[in-house]
Amino acid sequence: MKIKRSQLRRLIREALLNEALPSQYDDEWAEEEELADDADYADGLKDAKEGLPIRKDASPAYLDGWAEGGGESLNEMHPGDWDKPGVEKDPKRPWGTYAEKSEESFYDVIIMSPNGDSVLVDGMETYTQDVPSQLHHASGIEMSDVDADNLIFTLEDQLESGYVELSVEYKDGKWSW
Repeated sequence: MKIKRSQLRRLIREALLNEALPSQYDDEWAEEEELADDADYADGLKDAKEGLPIRKDASPAYLDGWAEGGGESLNEMHPGDWDKPGVEKDPKRPWGTYAEKSEESFYDVIIMSPNGDSVLVDGMETYTQDVPSQLHHASGIEMSDVDADNLIFTLEDQLESGYVELSVEYKDGKWSW
């Protein structure tokens, strides 16, 4: 039986959380210990109880606290919906999108897909070799072959490390990341 990286990470996170947290979680305990994950958990718990949306920079501990605090089911929300209350979900982009487009510029954050074998470009699951063409489709702006190769190499390096998050921007006539 094979186990995916994301499944392994989830198991490790749950094991660490179960060891680190006392049976009755207390916000004061998190502040005294000054552990980043516990503080994130407390922030998520507090935000959910106040009815706030999930932060875009949410850590796994924050998400756990937010769900524990009675927030909307995470299965019903997508990263593109976080910090955007009332945003309708686009069925073509089930994971949301960070893309911002204007006539002369384009910005997106490429992240690892939930499956762990590809990335999300403009909310669409895309294999790394197809990212330049998906960016062209999303932005309407062509990317040179050299830029495309460099982008693919950068994404493959991040994919090998097990975590992908790359800001891609077209501004003033050139692509950057």
